[in-house]
Amino acid sequence: MSHAPLPKDTNVIQVPSLYLRALMDLTQEMGFDPQTWLQAAAIAPQQLVGPTLEISPARYVALVRSAVLHTHEPALGLLLGRRLRMNTHGTLAFALMNSSSLRQAIQLLQRFLPLRTNLLTVHFDEGGTPARLRFRAAATLDTAELLILETVMLAVRNVFDYLAPGAQTVQAVEFAAPATPYHTLAQEMFACPVHYNAAASALCLNPQSLDTPLSSADAQALESAAAMCQAELDAITERESLTGRIQHSLLGTSGAPPSLQASARMLHMAPRTLHRRLEGEGTSYRAIVDQIRHRLALQHLKNSSISLQEIAYRLGYTDQANFRRAFKRWEGVAPSALRSREQT
Repeated sequence: MSHAPLPKDTNVIQVPSLYLRALMDLTQEMGFDPQTWLQAAAIAPQQLVGPTLEISPARYVALVRSAVLHTHEPALGLLLGRRLRMNTHGTLAFALMNSSSLRQAIQLLQRFLPLRTNLLTVHFDEGGTPARLRFRAAATLDTAELLILETVMLAVRNVFDYLAPGAQTVQAVEFAAPATPYHTLAQEMFACPVHYNAAASALCLNPQSLDTPLSSADAQALESAAAMCQAELDAITERESLTGRIQHSLLGTSGAPPSLQASARMLHMAPRTLHRRLEGEGTSYRAIVDQIRHRLALQHLKNSSISLQEIAYRLGYTDQANFRRAFKRWEGVAPSALRSREQT
């Protein structure tokens, strides 16, 4: 397995140390020295003593990739996700355990997932049958994307099983990625059909289970837990770069991205202030929009069922020709050429 170049990303994320310690324990039980892959990613064990580890997405990808390379286990994400039970999710777990229904738990998950990771965004879509809880990478995850999706989605599946045991809430799992050599293990772990090359990575949910009252519901405890989660989220938001906040917001939109004026309004600041602060972070609103469109274009092209015209529409281009010109500027080739190259 060759070493791919690390993605370039200067934003800092906060990863709960408990998750990384769980990964260390897992690799140690598999007979591998975790210090080896930690050193390869330039992480010292003492950095995992505190509650969180501040790290760039690029170094986090290096950390995950290093663990896979040293254990020779491509299904490491599934093995880790199986270990992430309810008691590993901190304050968020307290809120989820006191939810009145799975629907309310999903709403809390959408709102407070950044407390556990901001590498992914989550969106609940009830527009089809079954309902889908969609997961999308919110940072450049390179070859580690599928592993991180497997870990988080299996951990969320564990949460649903804890809250509503026997309800068979998750009917199927979909990944916007080619099938893996260990796909039968994925089906065993998720305990349901797992499909690949889907339009998006998602948990397909049984709508009849969403509003069933949960036996552990406690409205007063939930109010207290939600307040604690919000306080933690406010502290994280305050530390997060403005660039990161805008990137996260744009990844949650579809179609034409909001104007600088509209984004400034959502951030409660004047357009000139937004422009000046982004300049201070070494970027511009136009550059951020361009970066997000590039990232999403590469993700969409992996799914052969989405036409180039549909991709252009999803990214907010008025016609396919404008999208094609932008893509050639990013990658040096037309989107059709890149798609053909990746499918061979």
